Amino acid sequence: MTGTSTGALPSRATGPKVGATRIVAQSPVVRRRPLPRWSAPVAIVVGLGVLFLIGWLADTARSNGEVMRNVTVEGVAVGGLTRNQLEQTVEDLSKKFAAVPVEVQAGDTKLATTTEELGLVIDRVATTESAMRVGRDGLVFGQLSSWLRSFSGERQAPVVLTVIPAEAQAWVAKINQEAERIASEPGFSVIDGKIVAVDGKVGVGVDPTDVSKRLRSVSYSGTGTVRLSVKALRWEPKGSRIDAEKLIEEATRITASPLAVRAGGASTIVSVAQLRSWLASATDPKRGLQLALDPVRVRSDLAQPG
Repeated sequence: MTGTSTGALPSRATGPKVGATRIVAQSPVVRRRPLPRWSAPVAIVVGLGVLFLIGWLADTARSNGEVMRNVTVEGVAVGGLTRNQLEQTVEDLSKKFAAVPVEVQAGDTKLATTTEELGLVIDRVATTESAMRVGRDGLVFGQLSSWLRSFSGERQAPVVLTVIPAEAQAWVAKINQEAERIASEPGFSVIDGKIVAVDGKVGVGVDPTDVSKRLRSVSYSGTGTVRLSVKALRWEPKGSRIDAEKLIEEATRITASPLAVRAGGASTIVSVAQLRSWLASATDPKRGLQLALDPVRVRSDLAQPG
């Protein structure tokens, strides 16, 4: 028996139901944080720094082979000069410095000379290099700082000095030879026929080692007088005034009366004053201060007629 199905499966709904609520998905909202207050000033500073750096690099490149801007050597503007022009400027300065007076203090004695005579000169090569290096030496920050200062003031390049040893030694030898010549032993002189004591003289020279040391420590300070204080060397007399006075007693005794002199068939009387004018003093290494005759004076007086 054929039967029909009395129950049917319900059909699946394929569309939205009328009156149903539709849910739509939305993207999340992203909120941007505001920039810190200090970010704008920092950006300005960084920007200015970059501009300064670019300007410094460009200016340095333009000055290649020349002295940097606003550099001076002893008050002379050398900025923008080529090396050859700078060398001529330094040479002119060297010529002026050669005539600078020097005052050397050795104990209580003052000696006057010049830088040229002492061998104290400007090192032209080193001074030229010092001017060329201004604004180019050191760390980048230091170079940039120097470049910025060049717009508001001068940049001074140091003047370098050096010593010519042979010149300094020649000056010292001359001074010490003169000091040794000046040094003398005590003695006597005859004034109006009377024998009077003469004090010895001290010769004052300079210590060669100390002169060399002081010269090397001198820094350039313009074209004014250079002053040095050095150790003194002294040539002291070996005798004393007491020795001279004893010698005077002896000289007075032996010339107390005129002296008869006979030579060949001629004779003459030498007066006391003339006898005393023949006397001199001499220093013997062993016996000290001694009486002596001046042979030149004796021969001259005896050669005269009468």
